[in-house]
Amino acid sequence: MITNTGLIGTDLYSANQIWNPEDIALDRQGFIFIVDTGDSTIAQDSTLYQPGFYRFSTTGTLLQSVTGFGSEPKKFKNPKGIAVTPFLDDQMVYVADTGNNRIMIFRLSTN
Repeated sequence: MITNTGLIGTDLYSANQIWNPEDIALDRQGFIFIVDTGDSTIAQDSTLYQPGFYRFSTTGTLLQSVTGFGSEPKKFKNPKGIAVTPFLDDQMVYVADTGNNRIMIFRLSTN
């Protein structure tokens, strides 16, 4: 039996939001973090299906995202994993950017 979580129809389920999700993490408040490898077959200047990570509310609304192809800061190449610290104060997000052989660290602001 499949139960409707109430998230269907939200940003989290948007067909144009996420292309190839690789990992998911939750913090203590229930915020949802997803890392997406994107679609490397489309033009890298396109705004659709770029690699990166997304932060969603407990109700599935998109709150923040950091996406983009490349090796510059805040750009990704084949990210595969995500981890977050549990509390909102000085919350850190760790992304395994495997195509660039690095771990990227982001400090989130609740302001």
